[in-house]
Amino acid sequence: MAALAEGRGIRDSKAPDTGHLALSPSGFAHFIACVKRGDMDI
Repeated sequence: MAALAEGRGIRDSKAPDTGHLALSPSGFAHFIACVKRGDMDI
C-alpha cells in the first residue's frame, strides 16, 4: 500500500510488475470494510 495524492495504491508485493490498484479515500475505506466483514475471498 502507498499513500497517493488522490488516495491509496495497492499492489501485489510478490508480483510488483503486474501493476497496482488506485483507490479514492472512500473507495479504500469501503475495500477495508469489506475485507473486515469477510466479503472478499482474499
